Amino acid sequence: VVVVCVCVKDMEAMEEKMHRHCHNVIKGATASGRIHLTEADEKIINLMKDVLKHCELTDTLRVAGGWVRDKLLGHSSLDIDITSNQSSGMEIAKSVGKYLEDNELRDAAKFKIHRTAQQSQHLDVATIEVFDMEIDFNRLRSEAYSESSRIPSISDGSILEDSARRDFTINALYYNINDDSIEDYTDTGLDDLAAGLVRTTGSPIKSFMDDPVRVLRAIRYGGRYKFKIEESIYKAIENPKVREQLTNWDKVSLPRYGAEVEKIFKSDNAIECMSLICDLGIYNILFPIPTPFEKDSDHLQMPFPYFPVKLHRLNVSDIKRASMNIARSAGEKISYSESALTHEEIRLIVLAAFFSPLWGYVYTGGKKKAKGLERSIVYHILQRGLGMTKEVVMSICRTLKCAQNFQEASRSYLAHVEENVEVTEKVNDEKAVTVPAVSPYITRRLSIANNKMTVDAHEVDDEVEGTPVLPEHMPIPPPPHVEIAIGKAIREGGENWRACLALADVFSQHFHGFIIERYLPSNILGVWITHRRMEKCYEWRNYVNGNDIKKQGVSGSEIGGLLACATEYLLLNGPKRGSKEECMGYIMAKREEATHNE
Repeated sequence: VVVVCVCVKDMEAMEEKMHRHCHNVIKGATASGRIHLTEADEKIINLMKDVLKHCELTDTLRVAGGWVRDKLLGHSSLDIDITSNQSSGMEIAKSVGKYLEDNELRDAAKFKIHRTAQQSQHLDVATIEVFDMEIDFNRLRSEAYSESSRIPSISDGSILEDSARRDFTINALYYNINDDSIEDYTDTGLDDLAAGLVRTTGSPIKSFMDDPVRVLRAIRYGGRYKFKIEESIYKAIENPKVREQLTNWDKVSLPRYGAEVEKIFKSDNAIECMSLICDLGIYNILFPIPTPFEKDSDHLQMPFPYFPVKLHRLNVSDIKRASMNIARSAGEKISYSESALTHEEIRLIVLAAFFSPLWGYVYTGGKKKAKGLERSIVYHILQRGLGMTKEVVMSICRTLKCAQNFQEASRSYLAHVEENVEVTEKVNDEKAVTVPAVSPYITRRLSIANNKMTVDAHEVDDEVEGTPVLPEHMPIPPPPHVEIAIGKAIREGGENWRACLALADVFSQHFHGFIIERYLPSNILGVWITHRRMEKCYEWRNYVNGNDIKKQGVSGSEIGGLLACATEYLLLNGPKRGSKEECMGYIMAKREEATHNE
């Protein structure tokens, strides 16, 4: 695992280059009056022109909103929303079908009209699929909001009214299909896009009171594109009436906020968005700490729980400040350009770091007691509160748990080294000392010479070639319990275990700023993971299963415990060196040992 520090100057240069590129794209597009279209875009645009001509329609068709914004920024976009000044969405959709039918292109175009979702029926939107792309059709409209609902009443409108109803000026741009032109009826949309500014189309106070979710959208656009948020938006969010609407649960729900938060989590600049959430004072609205809760007895080792005092004694500002500090620490320590980690893994590290101050506490309310990671208040806040998809929430919780396991494994290894230092110091250069076997079936000896220790294998795993030379800071192999802990951490993290190990590094550096780099978890454990070829041990299959154990006269909950022993055996021996018979002998011996201890 390679974790490197970000060079601030390089990052600033990259951002400046990106901004300059976006500005040039916008300047070029506006100067020519035309957006650069991809082959797929051209196909859709030409189709709509052919539909107008074939069906003898006098409509003016425009692509609106996000597609225009992203095209002007030089980004790809599949979000195609086409408006008409005359026909309804369904009328346009049927005209497309008629054109394709008349020209015997319906099958080749894979055309079909989707059923309108229940929540969108009031909008009179029609969605079609053509050329493997989805397109929404609707008529230009005006909107009016009531105090009790964020769902507007709609009526046919003009292009000016349609432009005014949109949330932000950068989303109120149009691409006129009829004459291939860019239209900006706010007069500031193109300038705001060029300047990197998020501004509402009208009064921000009225806009946010009409639909409080727009506050999160402002944050999402600001973070996603690294745009500045216009000063009036900050002031509007601080307005008491807007603050009241943000928690008006008759008008908006936490799950609706959750849908926007999930989009934020999936964006490339999630850390910028989370910073805005904290700065704009809505952290406590989105992430309220559930009660009752208590410390998790499984997480009592440092660094969790994060705070030295009870959580309920802290105010929100303390928690969000801690969240941002460690999230920024994670972002600064891991380079987007040079790290071996993917963008997705880096994003996961930053998000997990953001919620790490709340890790180590479990929710104890509710009639049905949760199990495993679902006990965490992090899980409760994101899944049960915001209603985010379980997959996204579990990936964050699993990353935190796995990172903690890696930390504990590295700490256990260092403790093991310290325990053996006195023994090795008494051995002169000519002698050797036998140390505990890494596996019950492999014995290793340490030869000490010139202050370096190499591992001599009496029996070498089939999948491991040669004799490893361990680095000076890792003088002896991990003992069995540490090797098991390493393997369990990898299996917990699955394909993202490298991100978890990198997060363990972040925790080590954040909590122990003086830590020497060679003693980071990735440097302590990484050598051994590579040598033992454990990188994909999450794919290894146990030598025995539950039915095999049942045949030994075992039943009930005891089977689960013995399966865990089978996993230990697998991690110690790998997928090739062991056997079903030896594994069964190992777990039965463990069972007998446990019975004797009782």
